[in-house]
Amino acid sequence: MGYAIGRNVQSGISAPGIQFIPDINPGVCAIDIDEIGNYVLRGHVGEKYVRLRYKGKILIPDKSGGFAIQY
Repeated sequence: MGYAIGRNVQSGISAPGIQFIPDINPGVCAIDIDEIGNYVLRGHVGEKYVRLRYKGKILIPDKSGGFAIQY
């Protein structure tokens, strides 16, 4: 009897595409995702009074409302 030890490596797998729908809550404070790439998510908050959290911690955008999350 024998067994194999190894790791499963899959390449070329992509996530399903993002579906864009019309805004169903216009006028509500929003966080805009501007870019996702090279393990960084960049965006900006549309309103002054929006709370943004990542992994349970509050993020404070810069003076222009921009933020970046490196993962």
